[in-house]
Amino acid sequence: MRQALARLGAVAATAIVLTAGLSGPGQAASTGAPQCNGWPHGNYDDGSDVIEKGSNMKAGPYTACGNVKYLKPYTNVYFHCMVINDYGKVWIYVRVARTKWHGWVSWDNLQQWSSSTIKSCD
Repeated sequence: MRQALARLGAVAATAIVLTAGLSGPGQAASTGAPQCNGWPHGNYDDGSDVIEKGSNMKAGPYTACGNVKYLKPYTNVYFHCMVINDYGKVWIYVRVARTKWHGWVSWDNLQQWSSSTIKSCD
């Protein structure tokens, strides 16, 4: 029985890995590497928030994407729009307040005090 459950778990894990690259435009089909460039974005939202913990603003909506700028805790950012990447993580395209710096930040790095729904980048 344990061997059957172990095999079932291995099959399920393999199926998840094999289908992960097929789920959306952000995933490169041949390498499985995230697609960091070409994500649509625009200034569709007028919300804002504060960076909770120091983190890097990214060139695309994945942690593996290149860094644009390090954001210190309590940095104010203005929302432009949001996407959900192929891993189911919410990323917000933002501009840093009183600057021209813009890029992607993970929802997990924000204080999340905004009560409004962030508009989609699509």
